[in-house]
Amino acid sequence: MKIFLQYSWDSESHKKWVLELANRLTSDGVDLCFDRYDLKVGSNNLHFMEQIESSLKVILIMSSGYKIKADARSGGIGYEYQIMSSEIATELASNRKFIPVLRDGNPDISIPRILRPFLFLDMREDNLFEQQYLELLHLIYDEPMIIKPKLGKKPLLGQRLASSKETERQHQLETSKRVHDVVANGLYKVMAKIEGSVEMDRERILDSLEDIYEKSRDISYDRTEFIEPEFHETVNKLLRSFANEKTSVKLSGNTSAIWSGVDKRTQYEIKTVMQELMINMKKHSLGTAVSWRFERKDKQIQMRYHDNGTGMKKGQRFNKGLKNVTSILNAISGNIDFSSVEENGLTIDLSFPSLHSQINEEENHVNKNTQSIHVRKQQSIYTGISGPNELSDLDITIVALLAQGVSQKNIPALLRAKNIKPSGLSSVEKRLAFLKERLSLNNKEQLVNYCKDLGLI
Repeated sequence: MKIFLQYSWDSESHKKWVLELANRLTSDGVDLCFDRYDLKVGSNNLHFMEQIESSLKVILIMSSGYKIKADARSGGIGYEYQIMSSEIATELASNRKFIPVLRDGNPDISIPRILRPFLFLDMREDNLFEQQYLELLHLIYDEPMIIKPKLGKKPLLGQRLASSKETERQHQLETSKRVHDVVANGLYKVMAKIEGSVEMDRERILDSLEDIYEKSRDISYDRTEFIEPEFHETVNKLLRSFANEKTSVKLSGNTSAIWSGVDKRTQYEIKTVMQELMINMKKHSLGTAVSWRFERKDKQIQMRYHDNGTGMKKGQRFNKGLKNVTSILNAISGNIDFSSVEENGLTIDLSFPSLHSQINEEENHVNKNTQSIHVRKQQSIYTGISGPNELSDLDITIVALLAQGVSQKNIPALLRAKNIKPSGLSSVEKRLAFLKERLSLNNKEQLVNYCKDLGLI
């Protein structure tokens, strides 16, 4: 489809801006009729301008010089308006062909009389370019940014309350039964093990209690009573929850097809990344306009975040939230690129595999670490921890995963995947705390370096 790009040669800076817009549109698949692409010495200028009639859409870049020429019907703009006039008049009620874009000035000095009835796209502020450019793409491709849902049926208001109460009562009964079956029966089995054992195996008891804890937590997060929404709907709801009277949030490309094949763990991590970036925007960037663009290329999902906030200075250290974002992307084999201009907003490009195999890769790391622990132990020097509290295979596995960039909260899942026990988060936390205290270390980084120095990892 051909899209005609119409503008006035007001100044060199204006011509440069229009050229950059044309190049960006072309890279996004828009086939333009544009004088600086199509007209050469010897070209028929009138024939070029008459292509307005056959073009599917016309982008009108309005400026003060544009209005003067259009209203006076002078120059190339004036000739084009003679061609367009009758068509504009017929489009007054339901215009889909002409896309007015205000580039400079104000409506009074930049919008021609014939275009006054039409709503326009305001692209005067360069710091809002990304948001307005997304809207321009939606208009060109006839894909509305807000889709009206299908009209539903009138609910049975009288029966709804009674049905809701009955559903809630049934849910309470089922939850009570599950608490009895899972928690009470599980505790009874642990008590029986303790009573029937001459010597109490502390680790086995902790594992059993940890298992009961995990199952009881699953009951509290029971999702059997509702249908889980598709992930693109979850993303839409999450990001738009940050919108208010002072902050706009726009999304492009967030469809169910984008997220096809993405596993639950990766969905959770990506949702955390989005939440961290939006919280960072609210707390630090102070932006008033945020845009998210989603694309899928080959086996990669690409996301672009942009806000019009304060940006970041060169060399500025990441806050805790941005560090967490980087760590999460590393854990799922993703990439992150910060592109920022101070006082002109923040742009972040993120990408990660659509068919994620990082868990398998990390599990392989666990295997390799477990298999090589005994060799490393033989090669290592005295650790300073002796007796029953010496560094165990589990300790070295945990520290090795930390060294690989796996976050502490993700370690239990990897341990459980390889049937390594104890594998609960509380067990991991307790073990790390003990090691740091016993070795007089202040943090996990020092613990990792300590084990590296000993040749344990």
